[in-house]
Amino acid sequence: MKSRKLAKVAAVIGVSVLVIVALAAVITQTATFHRFLLATVIRKAEAATGGRVEIGGLAFSWRGLRVDFYNVVLHGTELPAERPLLAADHLAVGVKILSVWKRQVDLNEILLDHPVLSLQIDLAGRNNFPVAPSSTGETNSNNNIFDLAIQHVRVQSGDIYYNDRKIPLSADVRDFHAESSFSRLAQQYKLSAAYDQGVLTYQNLKPIPHTLSVRLTATRSGVTVDQIVASTNKSNITMSGQLNDYANPSLNGVYVTKVDTADVAGILATAARPAGQFQIRGNISYKPAGHNSFIDGLDADGVLDSASLRVRTSSANGELRAIHAPYRLVNGTVYVRGAQAQTLGGRLTANYQVAHLDTTPQSRLDASAQGIAMRSVAEAFLVKGMPEIAMSAKANVKVQATWGENIQRGSARANAVISTDDTRHSKTEIGRAHV
Repeated sequence: MKSRKLAKVAAVIGVSVLVIVALAAVITQTATFHRFLLATVIRKAEAATGGRVEIGGLAFSWRGLRVDFYNVVLHGTELPAERPLLAADHLAVGVKILSVWKRQVDLNEILLDHPVLSLQIDLAGRNNFPVAPSSTGETNSNNNIFDLAIQHVRVQSGDIYYNDRKIPLSADVRDFHAESSFSRLAQQYKLSAAYDQGVLTYQNLKPIPHTLSVRLTATRSGVTVDQIVASTNKSNITMSGQLNDYANPSLNGVYVTKVDTADVAGILATAARPAGQFQIRGNISYKPAGHNSFIDGLDADGVLDSASLRVRTSSANGELRAIHAPYRLVNGTVYVRGAQAQTLGGRLTANYQVAHLDTTPQSRLDASAQGIAMRSVAEAFLVKGMPEIAMSAKANVKVQATWGENIQRGSARANAVISTDDTRHSKTEIGRAHV
């Protein structure tokens, strides 16, 4: 008898659950429920961001516990005729119930289709972000991105527009896409992001078309940047590194930059016709420097190398070979020590320093040229009619110069000695100059 009663109770409970699930499935598809859900989502989104939110429509899937929002718009402080801060054709949010009794729910998936992000900064430095309400203290500080454990995030066909009128700097990015996944075992996110159509414009320079790709791994303790690659037509920069401690961040990384001078000429829109490539490689680190500026916390060292750089203009045709220039940035000062190159039949060496980069830069240059062939000088600068004795001469030059923000107000000293070999193979000085 007892077993029959238990069976009946179980059957009643099962039927009741099925009825509730069926009713829930029906209710979630009604227009009334959609309006209620839309109003609730908009209210919470506006409370969290401080901006006005619009959502054109939604669709709810009970089977997959997924909500699809369409024509989502977040307004900032932009004017009515300007693009909103953020707009997206489609936003999908999927959840996964881990435990009904413990009320544990995971964000299983977030999909964002064709988001358009518009960032603006005016001449006074004001941006178009809405003013988010201050925290009430009710938010659990442990509810960070790792506690959310979002299993899969995908952004596709995104556009980004950035316009800083204070610098001025602007950037347009098309076809941005990103994807991330979360590992519960390792408690880490893996992220990849890239775009193939980017244009950067700075002041009066020509627009710089480029591409960018990023791969990184984020844990609770920091971020490992596996690789960042930015490329133009023939040039690129590759970086990797480690960011530690979100609260008090420090950075260590390495970088390699390969530059084709044809790209530089195209950006500068210069009449000169440069040719050749150079490479810059080195290490970089950052640690907060108390109340000092950001640049005071930077420490970078590296070297610039090039086999050959050539420049041709209407009045000159020159070449630098075997270029080697070690450098160091520390405590807001740049040091270039022992830079050297070969040119005009001789050898150049130089030391260069720029102090107080964050305030009022002060520069100093000590350079020398040894064994410069006057015949090579005449050929490089298209000089004709030089006497043969001068053509066979060689020059040694030393230069010392210092200047501040305006190089025209600096000071310089130069010493040049020109000598030639006579028929008895002894050197004869034929000119000396001090400036």
